[in-house]
Amino acid sequence: MLKHALGEQSQDELSADEDTLSQHSDSIMDYRQIKQQSAPSRRRSFSASPPPSNYQQSHVSDSPLQKDAEEPARRVRICWQNEQDQRKLRTKPLSKAYDEDLRAYEASERLELAKVKAKAQEMEQKYKENVLKGTPRISHAAKIYSRKNIPRHSKLNQRISRGGFAKPKKTAPMKVKENDLLPLLLEEFPHMNISHPTMNKMWQQQLSQIEQFKSPRDRNQWKLQNEHEFRQRIERQKYTQNKMRERRQQVARAKKYYQDYRVQLRAKMMRTRTREERIFKQLFEEALEIQKQRFLELRSYAKEKRAEQKKQYQDELQSMENYYKDQFAMLAEAVSEERRDIQTRERAHAQ
Repeated sequence: MLKHALGEQSQDELSADEDTLSQHSDSIMDYRQIKQQSAPSRRRSFSASPPPSNYQQSHVSDSPLQKDAEEPARRVRICWQNEQDQRKLRTKPLSKAYDEDLRAYEASERLELAKVKAKAQEMEQKYKENVLKGTPRISHAAKIYSRKNIPRHSKLNQRISRGGFAKPKKTAPMKVKENDLLPLLLEEFPHMNISHPTMNKMWQQQLSQIEQFKSPRDRNQWKLQNEHEFRQRIERQKYTQNKMRERRQQVARAKKYYQDYRVQLRAKMMRTRTREERIFKQLFEEALEIQKQRFLELRSYAKEKRAEQKKQYQDELQSMENYYKDQFAMLAEAVSEERRDIQTRERAHAQ
């Protein structure tokens, strides 16, 4: 998905760059085809002072060439801004989706690890409680010990008021299993308060005595059973540790994958940004060159117009000078003729 989006983005950028370059070339051709327009006519003054400068500035600034010079730059800025907005809209959903997936995966992994830890702690707590309590284990080949309390007949004669001997009472037989001696005594003496260390010590004494009277086969079986349970407990602990290690490795791999993805995405974005900056810089240099050429052409055009205006002004001054010279010559000739006529009339009147 990411490659497809980046591929489409690169194709759009290339097509946009080609469009902008074609627009620049078209604007250059259009500018070269523009004909020079004649300046508006104005009333000429016959004074020797040069025309005001504000007229030249307004004439140059109101030229359509200046507007044509700003139009391609504005189009380039609009295209570049549209491309930036589209790129942000494309990359934002992808990064958001990846972040949400990673957070969900981390939450599930933390929940699983918490469950495994709780289960391991519970098993460890149970094991510690069993060890501290010292609960006796019932062996498979348990022997049933039966002990009959035979009443002791008194050898002494018990005298009674009427004489004779009292018959002894028979007690019920008491059967005690191998691990039931201490519980039976506690039942017989329910009001006894025995401390916990003393109780553990009595349990240990009872178990050691039972172990002494057991057969070697039973002892070996008991040892094998203990070893088997110990191995099972170790295997369970190893399994739990391996499970937790696998979970941690999975989380580490997921984090590493996410970090690698972020680094790669940042590198791609930096490369794209560098390429965009390079293209924009090249485009800016071309625009500067075009603007420079247009400024030079505008300057030469203004210079030509000023030279033309100056020449036209000089021609007008020359024509006016010639006109007034002719008028003054005609006036001088008329004055001289009138003077000659006056002199002729005076001479005739004098004669």
